[in-house]
Amino acid sequence: MSIEIHPQITIITPTYYRPDLLARCIKSVQESTLKNYEHIVVSDHCPKAKQVYDLFKEDKRIRFLRTPPPHMPNHGARSHNLAIKEAKTDFICYLGDDNIIMPNHLQLIYDGLSSGEYDVVYTKTHEIRIGVGNNMVEKIMTRNLYKDLEPEAYVKNDLTYKDPRDISQLGHTKQIFEKAGPWKLSPECPNNVEDSWYMDHLDKIAGNKILNIPIYSCVYYARKACHYRDDAYHSAVNSLNESQTYVYPELLKETGVL
Repeated sequence: MSIEIHPQITIITPTYYRPDLLARCIKSVQESTLKNYEHIVVSDHCPKAKQVYDLFKEDKRIRFLRTPPPHMPNHGARSHNLAIKEAKTDFICYLGDDNIIMPNHLQLIYDGLSSGEYDVVYTKTHEIRIGVGNNMVEKIMTRNLYKDLEPEAYVKNDLTYKDPRDISQLGHTKQIFEKAGPWKLSPECPNNVEDSWYMDHLDKIAGNKILNIPIYSCVYYARKACHYRDDAYHSAVNSLNESQTYVYPELLKETGVL
């Protein structure tokens, strides 16, 4: 795909040790109904992230950055701050590499922010409980991008509709970011939770210039991924040879990502 664009909105994806999920994430953004975006993928000392980007780099809307050394404990804060600094647009939203957005998401966020009435916009997210520990990445990988939203295809209790508060729901102006200041690293935040702290902080700064859109536009795979990693998958990534990019290439093909 080769599209020359003047982006209307920036979506930021930090990535760390999840090449298979990163590919799903990028594919979901490419399915957006709003086509004039930039997608900044930031590797936080992540093996294979550049190789994933290289497989998608014909799409000129995707940009690749790296956080500078040394690595510091964080759950995306350094990537967020770096990408916002480099963003070409005035409107920012986020997507963790282990989640996906639905085709309507960018348009909803853009429409809310570009109205000029709001500094912060939230949509709603589907919460899907995956579980914690080994083989959870594989469980996500078996799902087609939007088949998750067909409850009959999975165990009914997987799709909880509990309306969690997740960073993938958030959009904000660059102007409010400049007022609020940068994201803080995990050790500086209560309970090491960067996302909750920053959303609460933005809300205080934005005051009554917040729009809550009652429409589902993203999918959050609830598995406490920042605190309890999938060690089996982590080990498999480290075992890939130089020519290999994914742990589950066949699942990526079967589910329509590649």
